[in-house]
This record gives sequence, C-alpha cells and structure tokens, in this order.
Amino acid sequence: MKFFHKLISTWWLSGTARKMPGTVGSLASYPIVPIVLNNRILGAVIILFLFLVGLWSIGNYIKHYRTSHDPKEVVIDEVVGQLLTIFLVSVLLNLEMNSSLLMLCFFSFRFFDIIKTWPINLIDRNIKGPLGVMLDDIIAAILAYVLIGAFYCSLSLYAG
Repeated sequence: MKFFHKLISTWWLSGTARKMPGTVGSLASYPIVPIVLNNRILGAVIILFLFLVGLWSIGNYIKHYRTSHDPKEVVIDEVVGQLLTIFLVSVLLNLEMNSSLLMLCFFSFRFFDIIKTWPINLIDRNIKGPLGVMLDDIIAAILAYVLIGAFYCSLSLYAG
C-alpha cells in the first residue's frame, strides 16, 4: 500500500523527476485534458475525485515516507490545479480550447504556483498537511483563471 500512495501522490512517479517536479507533474496531467474538456460533468467529477484521492494519498505518503508537510515529489496537487485551471477557462469563460490557450493555462498556473502570491502564501504558511498542499494549488488555479479572464476581457474591449 505504501508504494500505491507514492504512485498517486507523485502522479505515476512524474514527481520524482530530478528537475522541476511540479512542472513535470503539471505536464503529466495533460493526457486527461481531452476527457475533462469533452464532458463538463465528467471533468468536474474527475477533478473532485483527484482532489479527494490526493488528500487521502498525500496524508498517507507523508506518514509512510516521513517527509516534510509538502514534499517536492508530491505533484497530485499540481495535476488537480492544472486541470482545474483548464476546466475553469473552458467552462466559465466559454472559450474554445486550442494549443495556445492550453499553453497560457499551463504557464499561468505554474506562475502562481511558483511565486505564491497572496492568498496562496497565507495558505502555504498556515494550513499544514494534505489540505494545505492541495489548497494552495486550487487557489493558484483560480488566480490563473482570473488572469486569463482579464486578459481575454481586455482583448475583447480593445477589439470592440
């Protein structure tokens, strides 16, 4: 069971990459993107399921491997955050996803996940354990969505 928690928490070991494990983990979420985009209900269920499984798995991973509260190899949170960013942009902005927009989602999410602006830094400092690990990426996804929304809104104002 210990290795099972490692597989889930590190998103099939993608988080064990020597360099930039969070970025590798975010990229490793992309095989699921077509499923999330093709069925909104199933997409929401997948994201919620991965969030809940991530909470369970991270807690067990930290306990079994005796690591810090937010080990760098744990990337299930990046997977959930990346998928949530894409889902929010697709559904709430009602934008047709293409490779450029997917790249914008990727880089926007990674930007907020790495720099940890307010309120991400508050969560990162004050909420420990699996919930803190997952929540900072959820907030990064929401901020990435807001940034992309503002960008597209300003484009439409400028064009119109």
